[in-house]
Amino acid sequence: MGILDRFRAAFGWLRAYDLSSRGHYEAALRLIRSINSAPIGPRTYFSLFEVYQLGLLRRHVETLRSAIALIDQLAAKPSPSANERYFLSFARWGGAEAFYQLFPATPVPRKLEQDFSSFLLSDVHPRWKRTFPLPIHPDWVAPPRLTVFGPRPAET
Repeated sequence: MGILDRFRAAFGWLRAYDLSSRGHYEAALRLIRSINSAPIGPRTYFSLFEVYQLGLLRRHVETLRSAIALIDQLAAKPSPSANERYFLSFARWGGAEAFYQLFPATPVPRKLEQDFSSFLLSDVHPRWKRTFPLPIHPDWVAPPRLTVFGPRPAET
């Protein structure tokens, strides 16, 4: 896990995010999967990004599998941060949406149920709220879009 691997992962993340923002979800998914299997090892946000891309591609079976794997990984942490709890909530949402598409008449499993009381939305880094928007959260207010020089001024 050398510095070159870290740079590749960082630039790959930026490239995958850019591809996704332009609607190239399949290419973003391929890239993020290659990063996640690189020597640097999987990162939670890479795995969450994979769940997100699979959901956007409407690959419900894969979305559900990936979401459950990530939920199991995050739920096993003894004291997760607010960001990690947010990731868990986002993975549950993606998994629940995929489950509903596959089994519309079946109640969502307990593992995919939301618990918004486990974190304060204000404690989550704005970067993650922009990358993984969770508008189903009761306190959700869309974070400001960024420009090169910081947040954009309010539009009038």
